[in-house]
Amino acid sequence: MATSSNPASLPQAQVLTSATQILILPTTLAMIPKLSSGNIQAWKMRLEACLGAYKLWGYILTDVNVPLDPVQLDEYTSKNCQALKTIHSTVNEANFELIAHLESAQEVYTSQCNQHGNSGGLLTAMIFYDLVNLRLQPGGSVVDHVHKLRQLHN
Repeated sequence: MATSSNPASLPQAQVLTSATQILILPTTLAMIPKLSSGNIQAWKMRLEACLGAYKLWGYILTDVNVPLDPVQLDEYTSKNCQALKTIHSTVNEANFELIAHLESAQEVYTSQCNQHGNSGGLLTAMIFYDLVNLRLQPGGSVVDHVHKLRQLHN
């Protein structure tokens, strides 16, 4: 079945969804200021909101292992690329040249936080995220669970 790019020939829900996606992304990105040392906190908060809305914030907060499974690798690559492009669009040319070689969204975010100050907020957010998601794994021992909790404490 051939698909048409003419919005008039698409079901109304599909047109609405496409139009909404087109309108939301630029508006959200436009709200994020270009990063400078003077606005690092505002940049971080707005970037977190933007990436969180697209379920990409986890690619910043956690060390994501590159999956070996081709399907999971494709999803990881796509999501990491989305997060990277979002961050890239919020930095000026001078900053972009410093981060262009980095491959993960987490590396880029950490690099920019370190360059412009206050990376402590990221560490706090990462620990909080890990603590919230710390659960006793099925079949796991209480000793392992306590060990993970102690690692977060240290």
